[in-house]
Amino acid sequence: MENEIMETSTSNPSSRAERALNAALTLLGEQGVRALSHARVDQTAGLPAGSTSNYFRTKQALLEGVASHLAQREREDFGQAAPILERAEAEEAFTRMLETQSGIFRSRTLARYALFIDLAHSPELVAPLKDNRRVFEHWTTATLAALGAKDPLGCTRFIMATLDGALLHRITVDDSLDFAPVIRRALAACLDS
Repeated sequence: MENEIMETSTSNPSSRAERALNAALTLLGEQGVRALSHARVDQTAGLPAGSTSNYFRTKQALLEGVASHLAQREREDFGQAAPILERAEAEEAFTRMLETQSGIFRSRTLARYALFIDLAHSPELVAPLKDNRRVFEHWTTATLAALGAKDPLGCTRFIMATLDGALLHRITVDDSLDFAPVIRRALAACLDS
């Protein structure tokens, strides 16, 4: 299990809020949106009863908070890089990203999927995650253009769908899926045509 709960002082209000958000992220990744409640977050975070509701009065406020928190964590972990100029380096970067998302950040990936799927009717709740995705799409388009793709935007849509499918497949169906050949074939489809 990915340990998303930070060991911080319980006397600091911002630390308590962050502990609650980390616990909510863990619950989402392990049990989905339906399992998320203020009481469960308090219990998972090791906070006094009622702590989470002091910061996030409603379930919607808690979901908004955890979506923003997840987006921030992802920005911190993956940052913004310059486009890649070498094909082999791009293959490695995409493969490493999928390995990380399905490995050390597996619980977080499941939390993101839970938010996207269960909150499809509330686009405002997942807006911070979609903003992160747009940043990644722009980087992918710039990388594909630098690698010589004739249709970088169309290839980005194809690559993103391939990455999403491979990641979901690894997490839900085949935990031994080798990402490297998938990435290699996807890039070949975009760059060798």
